[in-house]
Amino acid sequence: MASRIPGFSPSGGKEPLPTHHVISKENIERRMGELGGCTFDSTVQAYIPIYPEKVHEAWLAQKEIIREKLGQIYPKDTEAMGSYFWKNTAKTVEDLLEHAKQGIPHFKAFLEGIATALEGKTYFGEGDEHIVKTRDSIKDKVKRFIIQQAGYGNTVSEQIATMLINDSLRGTIIVNDIPQCLKVLAMLRNECAIVKYDLVFSNKFEDDYKNGYIGIHAKVVYKYTFSGQERSVVSEVQIHFNAIENGTPFCPSQVTHSIYEQTRQINENGSVTSADSSAISKESLEAAIKMQFLIGMEKIV
Repeated sequence: MASRIPGFSPSGGKEPLPTHHVISKENIERRMGELGGCTFDSTVQAYIPIYPEKVHEAWLAQKEIIREKLGQIYPKDTEAMGSYFWKNTAKTVEDLLEHAKQGIPHFKAFLEGIATALEGKTYFGEGDEHIVKTRDSIKDKVKRFIIQQAGYGNTVSEQIATMLINDSLRGTIIVNDIPQCLKVLAMLRNECAIVKYDLVFSNKFEDDYKNGYIGIHAKVVYKYTFSGQERSVVSEVQIHFNAIENGTPFCPSQVTHSIYEQTRQINENGSVTSADSSAISKESLEAAIKMQFLIGMEKIV
């Protein structure tokens, strides 16, 4: 049976913190204790809060503190409705992949120039493996978009769906604190204006995602010339805090991914089966994710 001792309580307090966790055992023990305690479940490899509603409330409160410090981030995607229809010049998946790959050198240099100037860093995946979305991922996104639009009564062709893909080329700028983040946002806005890249922001700290997701996304219409042809690739630039996403498998953003996958396998009773055969609800799993993000957010100043 998983123990339920207030604070850190896996297996009588002796279960070691999984080595992939960047957040220390002491931090989890302290914060979980303040919020009513937790259990460690070896099946989902996560610390499960006893009172998920308390974790949710604390996550909301800390997220709001950061949102207020960030202020309004403009231009906002929700206020620039035309941004939803920004298009790639590529009309097929194969052409989109080609255009994204050919644009990598300058796109990387563009983001690295901003990050370096402000003592931040960039991340494109290990060995730059995530800078271009995979063929299968693009095809899947095109298919899902067509199905989604059909649900709204709209008929969308594969060509149009492909032209509307907004993250075939992507990168992340990692910052340490709020002042640095604001400088990066300002410089990104300024540099895009200079080279005439269309830009809008989506501040995820303003949203309440059930999986606890936080960060700032920028939608950028990256433009370049190749063999005399003008090309546009609608790209995604994410801005994350080092305490949340630092490009390693040890940060909260990566650690929580496996827990998030568990929420996608919820059975018909709305729960997964724990190591001691008891039920773990989706709400509890989501709270386990939010606890990781909460502790990370508390390090942001």
